[in-house]
Amino acid sequence: MLPICYGEVVFTWQLNGTVPKALGRLENLRVIDISSNGLIGPIPESIGRLRLIGKISKCLGNLGSLTTMIFSSNRLFGVIPSCIALTSSLHRLKLNDNNLIGEVP
Repeated sequence: MLPICYGEVVFTWQLNGTVPKALGRLENLRVIDISSNGLIGPIPESIGRLRLIGKISKCLGNLGSLTTMIFSSNRLFGVIPSCIALTSSLHRLKLNDNNLIGEVP
């Protein structure tokens, strides 16, 4: 069971298995950091129902296996980070209906 929190979910220990579907219930989530773990499988669809608020993290460029990034219809703002171009396997990117500025790299 995930802790109920508002703001951040940070898993920095060695998690294994799939990304918990319960993340989609954290309505005010701003940061998900599940880096450096042994997670496998798809990102749960429930995460797509989150209403993200804030800036897009520059560390997204480190997700070399990411194929789809859909952050549509949230309250994201700021400059689209150029490091998104480093996600070499990214085939689908949707950032519409936010307050983002700049060019898609």
